[in-house]
Amino acid sequence: MKYIHDNDTLMTCIPNVVTAVEGEKDLFTKMKPHLWLAEAWMEANVVPYETIKNNEIALAVAVHIVANEAFLRAVPSLDIILTENGFGIVSNNTVAPASRDRINALLDGLQAMVDDSVEALDTLLAGAVLKGTIFKGYEAQRMQDVTKDFFARYRSDRQKIIAIEDSIAERVISHEVLALLRNAAYSKDVPEQVEILRSKMKHYVIRRMTGKVTLMEAKEVARQLVDRIRKNPDVFPGWEESEAAKYWADYTHKNDKNSGGYWL
Repeated sequence: MKYIHDNDTLMTCIPNVVTAVEGEKDLFTKMKPHLWLAEAWMEANVVPYETIKNNEIALAVAVHIVANEAFLRAVPSLDIILTENGFGIVSNNTVAPASRDRINALLDGLQAMVDDSVEALDTLLAGAVLKGTIFKGYEAQRMQDVTKDFFARYRSDRQKIIAIEDSIAERVISHEVLALLRNAAYSKDVPEQVEILRSKMKHYVIRRMTGKVTLMEAKEVARQLVDRIRKNPDVFPGWEESEAAKYWADYTHKNDKNSGGYWL
């Protein structure tokens, strides 16, 4: 294993665990299959180990992600044992089994810990995890009033957001300006006009995501974006020579509903 090698490391990430008595398997041994799966999930969906192995802080966050993801997978079976007569619940005279509500609260808490840690790791790595759009971290999900399962929702939304952003770049702001806005999401000392444009784009993309944009609003937002770019040529260089600018030679341009254009 790459992240968690022993029970002591695992126990630092999962509090309030009763210490195993002599002859009983420790938590690390019980969870080993889930830890393998959590590490594979981490490698495939969050960030490769090789990327962060020399970054002490990032590695510490990654350890918590793996531990909580593994525990999330393991919880449903940790108190279930298989006997010769079928399955049973682990219990004794002093520890009562937890209620379904408490188990569900635990699962929700573990998922929240994983999601929060993924976003923290993303910030540490300047967008290496939740990258590819004009949004930083879970901004897009919070703007849609998402309250849980942030990472899963991010993965579900990502391609839709990229497609919307690319369509706006094609006919309005240009791919060059879009690249500038995406880089600005994790950059420091971003010019004010870039941040203003990114903010307008973010709100418009979310409205497109939720299907709330009218034809009139689409035209007006596009005009506002172009006006801001044109008034700040030093901040957005090259736009006038872009393919997108050709659609804005004058504001009297009319869309053809058969052209496959931007406002269909």
